[in-house]
This record gives sequence, structure tokens and C-alpha cells, in this order.
Amino acid sequence: MIKEVFAHSANKEGKWQLLDDHLENTAQKAAEFAEVFKSDKWAYNIGLLHDIGKASEAFQKYIASMQNKDSDEDGVFVQRTKHSGAGAIFAIKRYPDIGKVIAYCIAGHHCGLGNWNQYSNSLNVRIGNRGEGNDGIYIDANVEEYFSNLSDNLKDLLPPQLKNTRYDMHLWIRMLFSCLVDADFIDTETHMNCGQKNRGDFDSIEKLSEKFFSHMEKFNNPKTKLNSLRNEILESCKQAAQTKEGFFELAVPTGGGKTLSSMAFALINARKFGKSRIIYAIPYTSIIEQTSKELKNIFGQEQIIEHHSSIDFEKETEKSRLAC
Repeated sequence: MIKEVFAHSANKEGKWQLLDDHLENTAQKAAEFAEVFKSDKWAYNIGLLHDIGKASEAFQKYIASMQNKDSDEDGVFVQRTKHSGAGAIFAIKRYPDIGKVIAYCIAGHHCGLGNWNQYSNSLNVRIGNRGEGNDGIYIDANVEEYFSNLSDNLKDLLPPQLKNTRYDMHLWIRMLFSCLVDADFIDTETHMNCGQKNRGDFDSIEKLSEKFFSHMEKFNNPKTKLNSLRNEILESCKQAAQTKEGFFELAVPTGGGKTLSSMAFALINARKFGKSRIIYAIPYTSIIEQTSKELKNIFGQEQIIEHHSSIDFEKETEKSRLAC
């Protein structure tokens, strides 16, 4: 086997990143993200396996060529090799049943999740031809040996704790996938830039609550019947927010103040039950833009991440792009 297996070529300081380091860093970071929904062991395993295909002789030759003016020792360009299929294959080998979830995330970590409704075909397309042939050698002796040495570090897994498997499974998988992709990007970025760019620096839920309820004080003494009704709705939302976690339904006609009342609910509920962010999902870009504008006036433009199909990403700040 190759004595040193690399995940990434030289950074600004001329240092290469070992595959061992990249996999462990990604696994740890993904587990940290997933701990909040009690899936840290799942995310750790996904992170640990996601790039083992880079141990192949073909990939090692490829990244060496990239460092040497995109050519091999004979001056011939070395074709880029895909590597995500290997981790997916070994996930299924290690966990014949539940490993399909791990494989699904790994197989899409560069190109996105496939269509789960066509799960078997989607997964087969992504990894089925990656063992041999013109698409590159992925399961060569190096990868086999690398997995053998790595496998003892994998965590034992239990089925996820989902309240409703039919409806919750897809969201759980998307969350695991997000943990992997973000952890992978962050570790790669940290290596290549010799440090991580700031993705945080947003106000806490407590600070946002202070801003919001300070803004709402001007509605304390309503002078019209409509505003009195809006205040009743607001108080109902505030009381409901302190009762439990879970799903609530708010049925209020247009003009009833749903935007502010629902935000009051979200802030109180997040503060009481230890949540760290609020995601506001609404239909129609016109309504999203209108709501975003109103919330930016309350919290400050830098505190709101607006993300939809009409966003001009060229005008976005680096902070907002990284947050998205």
C-alpha cells in the first residue's frame, strides 16, 4: 500500500493533508453537527467513510499530477478520478441493511442527493459502475486495505429515533447529508486556506428576542379593534410557545399579524427548549421577500439569511453565502 495517502494537495503553506486527518476531522465535525438530533454516531460513520476512495492508486496519481502542472512524470495529463462511490460500497458491505442510508449520503456528497423515490436505481447509477472499467479504479487493493484498517474506528449504530418513520425519514437523511457536506467543506477549506472562514457571528436567540420584543412594545396599547384582535393572537402564540416542543397550527386570516405572532412563538419556543436558530419557510418568492424585509427592519439586515430562487448571489456577502 502507498505509505502516505493524501486527501488534498499542498495548501498555501505547502502542506499536504493526509487522508486519515481529513476523514477524522470530517467525521468529528459531522458528529458535532448531528449531536443536536441524536445522530452523531451516524454522522461520524458517514464522515469517516465518505472519501476512502481517495486511497486508490488512481486518485493518488491524480492529485500528484495536479500539484505538478496537471501532468504525470511523462508530461501526460492524468484524468481526474471520482472517489465517492467507494465509501458508499463499503458502507453497504459493513451494514447490509442500514448501510444504504450511509451509502446514499456518501454517493451524493459532491453532486447532491438522488431521487429517493427511485432509490435503488439512483444509488446503482452513482456507485454501481465505480468498481472497475472506464470510470476509474475505485475498489483497488489500496482502498480495500485502507478500509480494513479504518473499519475498527466505525461506531455501532442503532436505528434512528423517529416519531413517524414514514414522514420523518427523508428529513433525517437530508440532515445527515447536510452534516457531511458542511463538515467536508469546512475541513477542506481549513486545510487549503490555513484556517476556516467565519460562518457564525450571528446574534443569539436571546439577543434576537430582546430586539424583537423591544420592537413589539409599540403595539401594547392598541387603538383599533383590528389591532386588539392582533394582540389577542399574539398573546395566544406566546402562551402556546411555552407549553411543549412539536408542531402547532395557527389559523388566522390575512391581516391578522401572522408574521409577527409566529416569530414571537418561534423565539419564545426556541429560548425555552434550547434551539439555536429559526428557519422561516414560506411559499411564493414575493411573500418571502416581503417577510424578509419586515424581519430585517426588526433584527438588522445582517441577521437574516434570505435564500430562494430569485436571490442574486453576486450581490450576496461572503458571510451570507457561507451561511446558506
